[in-house]
Amino acid sequence: MRECLSSAARSLEEALEETLTVHRLGIGAVLRRKLATSNPIESCLSTVQWVARNVKRWREGNQPLRWTATGLLEAEKKFRRIKGYQDILVLKERLNLSRIQQKEVRTSSTTLQATSFPV
Repeated sequence: MRECLSSAARSLEEALEETLTVHRLGIGAVLRRKLATSNPIESCLSTVQWVARNVKRWREGNQPLRWTATGLLEAEKKFRRIKGYQDILVLKERLNLSRIQQKEVRTSSTTLQATSFPV
């Protein structure tokens, strides 16, 4: 029981961090709701699995890659426009800005470590 509870607690912590990140980026509520679920990815992978379900002997080489690509092309036929897609450009800009800020923080902390003297 404790193992199950600790696993659930870890999942909750991960979800909370991701949710706070999406809120911090300040994107629209509709796109934020769509990004909060993994259903599109699970659906895509399910289609890949369905396409490759009858393969009995996986040969060496790039055959698994070809079957995966075939499954992804099949899944692509079912793709629809994401609600809130207009906010994707805003999301992209905010992610780039966030990445630049993280690099600056890493650079400044590295500079501080290099200039500090051991006690």
